[in-house]
Amino acid sequence: MTDRTSWAGALHASALLLAVSVVMTGCTHTESDASSRTDRVLQGFPGWELSDFQTGVLEDGVVSQAEYDEAFSLWVACVEGRGLHVEMVRDSLGLYTQSFSYPKDLTPREVEALRDASDECEDGTFPLVDAVYRDQVLNPQSLDWIDGVVACLVDEGTVASDFDRDDYLRGDLPEDVLWSSCHENPFGVAPS
Repeated sequence: MTDRTSWAGALHASALLLAVSVVMTGCTHTESDASSRTDRVLQGFPGWELSDFQTGVLEDGVVSQAEYDEAFSLWVACVEGRGLHVEMVRDSLGLYTQSFSYPKDLTPREVEALRDASDECEDGTFPLVDAVYRDQVLNPQSLDWIDGVVACLVDEGTVASDFDRDDYLRGDLPEDVLWSSCHENPFGVAPS
């Protein structure tokens, strides 16, 4: 028997970091726009250094499905090499979610050590590649992410119609706003 820990919260946090980092760019997609997208998204990760792998993936400003898959494969190989079992699930938009299985007889200290190992394995693998890829998939027109979240929250009736960007940025939000799917897919991108 195993304890299962969902990392949906971690992905939700990544989506929130992505939301904070996104600013308005043009709607046509040239190489310059692709680089602008990457630069914009990476601004949400101050102090993170790119590994050689990440630099190679992000140098053209576009993350391919194969590069996205490779970033997660590197991370999975690392965490499984440290004793964690990871289940990866691709959603209908091609984005990954993952969960870990821990043996039941681990002490809290051993579980914490495995979580630390997972964090260490993130260095140089998927987080930055994931953030850019998610922005490509969920924000194809490179619109302002926060404005998109606010419009989505208003449209779904989670907030009053006069709720605006400033209200959102103040951060004093009710819990139903914090857990709204608008943070993860504000533009309502559907599978093709």
